[in-house]
Amino acid sequence: MQPQTRMAYTSSFWWARRPVLPATIMRTMTASAFVVLGSVPHSAAAADSARANTCAIRHFVFGYGSLICPDSRAVTAPSLVGARALPCTVRGLERGWIARIDVPLPRWGAVGNVPRRLDGWTAVGVRPSPSGTTSGVLIEVDEEELGRFDAREAGYDRVPVRLEDIFPVEGHEYDDGEDVDHAVFSARGRGEARCIGDGGDNEDGKNGESKVEEECKEESLKVWVYVQRDRTPASPTHPIKQSYVDVILRGCLSVSESFARSFIKTTHGWWHEGEDINLEGDKDENHHTWVEDRHFPLYIRADSGYSNEMGHCLDRLLREHHPDAVEKRRKY
Repeated sequence: MQPQTRMAYTSSFWWARRPVLPATIMRTMTASAFVVLGSVPHSAAAADSARANTCAIRHFVFGYGSLICPDSRAVTAPSLVGARALPCTVRGLERGWIARIDVPLPRWGAVGNVPRRLDGWTAVGVRPSPSGTTSGVLIEVDEEELGRFDAREAGYDRVPVRLEDIFPVEGHEYDDGEDVDHAVFSARGRGEARCIGDGGDNEDGKNGESKVEEECKEESLKVWVYVQRDRTPASPTHPIKQSYVDVILRGCLSVSESFARSFIKTTHGWWHEGEDINLEGDKDENHHTWVEDRHFPLYIRADSGYSNEMGHCLDRLLREHHPDAVEKRRKY
């Protein structure tokens, strides 16, 4: 393949490199925004879940990437085969190609006409943003399934989401299996969003109930989101994998085409036509941040059959919103 035109860094790189807070302390947003109550390692989150289990907590995971795809999440938790997920929007989150994963690929490949071995890849991640919104799905899981997802999401921390920041997807037609009166939406309306440990004083509740019993009633639901520990944009050595994008879009299309378009439009880190910026020293004619690997899927949970059959349809959607990004994609 002949080298394509020189690719320049874009504003998506600037977005991913904006000043961020220390990894150990996540920013608390206003009452009207998403709140991450602190970086929570899986071990701490698991301890919190164990304590919550004494109150018969129902756990939900907010999936905003490959977890949107039913087949992908069923690989991790086979017990979820056939289980419905609830499309929703979380306020105060911004999604982008910023989750770097250091996993050297098993063979040497070539991007364009340049042989190279990739040092890893870049997945979607989220970061707090007062004005941001992120679409995804709510997946109800039990304690065992939650542990499986913790293992799958290595490099991410599981943190709680406030129920008041979870909303139905605007314009989505909910059917009987995706009830707009779902327990999470209903709990948000009742204001049942306090996190474990925020019980205030130790006075007994009404009718002689203990504070713990009162908390158990109010904290019957827990929603989690996986937040990456490192925020680094895609690069030639850690590109976006098309086989991974295909899995996400397959999941989005299982909800609706407008849901898939929302993912494409609201995810930062693609190249946008007309938004390229020239950085001093950027002279690499083979610079890229996205590889087309459908012929040799690099993503561990890729579905090559689906990608080969539907790739042209997925590319059509991508080109409608990010034509320059697709043009600059390199074949692996």
